[in-house]
Amino acid sequence: MSGSSSVATMKKVVQHLRLEAGLNRVKNAQHDPLLTGVSSSTNAFRPQKVCSFYFFLFFIYLFMRDTHTQRERGAETQAEEEAG
Repeated sequence: MSGSSSVATMKKVVQHLRLEAGLNRVKNAQHDPLLTGVSSSTNAFRPQKVCSFYFFLFFIYLFMRDTHTQRERGAETQAEEEAG
C-alpha cells in the first residue's frame, strides 16, 4: 500500500512541477533588490554618517566644558584652603 501511495504522491509532484514550469514569469530581475543590491543612498538600514565638522565641534564643547568645570573646582578648593 505504501508503494502505491508513494507513486501517487510522486505523480502529483511531477504534475505540479510541470504546471510551474509552464507558467509565464514576469521578468523583473532588474528591479529585485535581492539580485541587484541596494544603493547606499537609498538604504534605510545603513549606518548613519556623522559629519566630521559637527563631531569636531562636539569635542571642542566637551573640552571647554571640562576645562570650565576644572577651573570652578580649583577656585572652590583654593577658597576652602584660604578659609581653613
